[in-house]
Amino acid sequence: MMGCEKCGNKMKLCPFSFGLALGITAGLCKMIFAWSAAMWGYGAIVIDQYASLYYGYGPSLVGGIIGGLWGLIVGFIFGAVIAFIYNFILCHCKSKYCCQKKNGESCK
Repeated sequence: MMGCEKCGNKMKLCPFSFGLALGITAGLCKMIFAWSAAMWGYGAIVIDQYASLYYGYGPSLVGGIIGGLWGLIVGFIFGAVIAFIYNFILCHCKSKYCCQKKNGESCK
């Protein structure tokens, strides 16, 4: 967690760390989903539909690895954008629930 320079709030997210965490999670989910479709046939139709969006993704060992990489990339971008939006709202929120000033100071 980082601090906000503008308001001194300590709940700011690091976009790189949050993006990486979400990317790894999304990549692992896509990989496990593809491998379960390859082994047991579970969700193979859904994987084939995702393959129209993610080049190389499919219900196979290699398709699962490629899907994991796609999940890492898309999850990283999505996570970083979420963290940037969260930090922007956190530092610009004037609500009494967002402001954590002490000793009677008011939020600007």
